Amino acid sequence: MSSGSRLTNDLNGNLMNQTSIETDKKAPALAISALMKTLFIALFAQLQLILFASLASSKAPLFVSKIRLQVDFEDFYIATADWLHGLDPYARLDQFLYHRFNKPAPVLLLALPLQRFSEHTAAYIFYVANIVAVVFSLWGISRYFRLSRNESLLFFGISSMYLPAIFVIERGNLDGFMLAFIVMSLILKNPFAKGIAQGISVGLKLYTALLLLPLTITRRWKQALALFVVSSALFLSFHSLFMSFIHSQMARSAENYLFENICPAALAGIFTSFGETTLFKLIYLALWFLSYMSVIVRYRKASVERLTIYSLPWMMAFPFLVLPYTGVLLLPVMVLRIREMGARGFLTIYDRMFLAGFFLIGFQPLAMTTYFMWLTHSHQFFYVFNPLGTTLVLCSLTFGPTEERSTYVPTASRLGSEGTAAPSTRTAWS
Repeated sequence: MSSGSRLTNDLNGNLMNQTSIETDKKAPALAISALMKTLFIALFAQLQLILFASLASSKAPLFVSKIRLQVDFEDFYIATADWLHGLDPYARLDQFLYHRFNKPAPVLLLALPLQRFSEHTAAYIFYVANIVAVVFSLWGISRYFRLSRNESLLFFGISSMYLPAIFVIERGNLDGFMLAFIVMSLILKNPFAKGIAQGISVGLKLYTALLLLPLTITRRWKQALALFVVSSALFLSFHSLFMSFIHSQMARSAENYLFENICPAALAGIFTSFGETTLFKLIYLALWFLSYMSVIVRYRKASVERLTIYSLPWMMAFPFLVLPYTGVLLLPVMVLRIREMGARGFLTIYDRMFLAGFFLIGFQPLAMTTYFMWLTHSHQFFYVFNPLGTTLVLCSLTFGPTEERSTYVPTASRLGSEGTAAPSTRTAWS
């Protein structure tokens, strides 16, 4: 077997504080690279269809709406300038009366060093920084899972055609940085360093605080303490803006329109206005909570790294309005899930559901609507695919069977909560 498909772990030897991937003594019936090729070919075929339609119609391909250069970063830049002049950074509204800046106040620190540049120059700097963050995340995921060269090339190829990765770089949002800090917490060894990375991520997007639950269940107290202290320090330093931030979040919860929304809640607004009611939002939050608790309970004996990765889809689906860039959080989930499929040796209906859901989240609705609306006679038809994909991913993880055997051996989980050696008895998908 190649080194990329088999990594041995001596359970009686030195225990490394990172996750290792090893394969069974017998070659799995499903090659991991073959599953990645399936996703790669599906996304590549979609891209070729769009390019062919572009040539046939003489219309340039457009994957993301061109509103303004780095439109989301522009909001961060202007909000930081307002804050430096003593104004409320959350006060500005757009033409639809939505808050232009609705991120946690610590985000202002990210745009602060760029205030010495013009807005146009700062946007290009942030554009490059976003690319670096996404590439670092892809490298970190490849390193964490110890992908072979072929697997890494396929993974980078999938990511380059994946709508959320394109969206986050073009719009200049923060999800690439958030993913980079989460990946950093997976590959670092020191529990305090892990917690600091996750704490900074909370300062960028508040729902990263959901990762406190896996840390509590697995009793990673040092990491949980570092996460809590760092995130609390960031928010307390902007305590005067906290109520303005909460107000912006309450206003954003009403923005559950269908276009460019990959949250499953968007599906409720396709045919009726029920998705805008308070009752629907309560039902959705209840289903979100129950499904996440189901996954946490079923995998309560898994390593903290695995619980962290499987928490990412629920982080993504928590807000009622989720633009496509948040879908980058599914990249490590995809690799982990494909590892499980390869270890099992066959595909279940839930595995196929996950692969289909991941593809649909990476679907290009704007380009497809541009070229094929004559076929559907609807501006909304192709935009349904993204939230449907998120729904399929969540359902596949919620209802899919837990693994009885594993090639995924997180050695960190074989250490006590504070680094003491635990018994080396092998457990299923520990």
